[in-house]
Amino acid sequence: MADDRRFKGRDEAEQDAFRGQLTAYWNLCAFVRNLIANLPPPGDGHAFALDDEVALRLLRLQQMTKRQFQVLANGLNLIAQLVPKP
Repeated sequence: MADDRRFKGRDEAEQDAFRGQLTAYWNLCAFVRNLIANLPPPGDGHAFALDDEVALRLLRLQQMTKRQFQVLANGLNLIAQLVPKP
């Protein structure tokens, strides 16, 4: 085969490097397959629950973001009022 000749035409260091890459690829495939087999199926009825501390942090971030947008909108309105209209 042409592919076999191309592999055998490489020096031993390149062949070893390719074998290492191929082994890493196979190990990754095996890991992903094992991971998929052990994950719960989608929609299994278990709801994701947030810890109270995490929920409070999320709420705080949402409020901070909302305030930042309000400040930005107020600043843009102020600029629009200061710019002379044609």
